[in-house]
Amino acid sequence: MKHIINVFNLKTIKLLLFAVIVQNTNAQNPILNKSDKNFVYAADPAAEVFNDTVYVYCSRDATDAVSYKTMQDYVILESTDFKTWINHGVVLEARKYNWAGGQMSPPDAAYKEGWYYLYFPYNKTNIGVAKSKTPIGPWEEAVTDKITTIFDPTVFVDDDGLAFIYGNDHKVNIGEPGAHIMGAKLKDNMIELDGPWFRLSEETVSEAVHVFKKDCLYYFRARVGPVTIYSMADTPLPKKYAT
Repeated sequence: MKHIINVFNLKTIKLLLFAVIVQNTNAQNPILNKSDKNFVYAADPAAEVFNDTVYVYCSRDATDAVSYKTMQDYVILESTDFKTWINHGVVLEARKYNWAGGQMSPPDAAYKEGWYYLYFPYNKTNIGVAKSKTPIGPWEEAVTDKITTIFDPTVFVDDDGLAFIYGNDHKVNIGEPGAHIMGAKLKDNMIELDGPWFRLSEETVSEAVHVFKKDCLYYFRARVGPVTIYSMADTPLPKKYAT
């Protein structure tokens, strides 16, 4: 299999997800229970670590939902030990912004220079941004229109302060036809692209792109059907585009 290997010259690995293992793990250690205060049907989690605390940013399914169109706001869960969780409930109702409407899909958050930025899709692929001085809000508009279009956005700020946004073009046409891992650089203000989108994978992916860094390597994960694939690289974008 070849994904980011052609661009970054490193290997791609597939992880098989066995439903029975996932089911058993979830049943034994849920981080949301119906008996919890502020219980919500959270979906599409994006976990980020700020100040030695993990924050899980989720979209929300309405109790009486009959389609994805009822997804309208965002939820945050917090933990310092992965055992005890604080459920902050709904923290951002993005549809209250007069420029954002439609399906609110998976969000992600990033921190830079004193501000936390929450990137949220509306109308499935239009990416809006809210900002806050804390990881949980209160959130205010950082923009008054979409900053780009992509499906399942994830944002990564590198050690040198450079920021990048990733996703896949599953629901929107960017470049060549298909559904691939895409990446672009963000400007220092975190609310504008600093150049075009670049295709980073050969094989098509379904959704759930996520990027993180460990031991000087960048990991690019995405779901392909029932399988999670990830690729490793030594730069966040192809070298000629990464600076």
